[in-house]
Amino acid sequence: MVYVDEAAALILNVLDEEGIINIGGKGQSVFNFVRESVPAIKGITLKEVKDVNMATDCSLNINKLNKILRYEN
Repeated sequence: MVYVDEAAALILNVLDEEGIINIGGKGQSVFNFVRESVPAIKGITLKEVKDVNMATDCSLNINKLNKILRYEN
C-alpha cells in the first residue's frame, strides 16, 4: 500500500518505461498501514467483517518497480 502522493511520485519515475509495472510500497497489513497515520486505531480480524469479501494477501510484486528505481535486484 502507498499513499496517493507517493504513488504519483513513483508514476512520474516510470513514465518512459514499457510494460506492466505494479506501483506499491512495502508489504504490510492494512492495519499497520493505517496505524502509521492513526495510531489509536483498533484492530479487527477479517473474520469479523461479514459484508466484505477480501483476500488475505493483496500484495503486489513490485520487483520491476524497484529494479527501475534501483532500490534492489
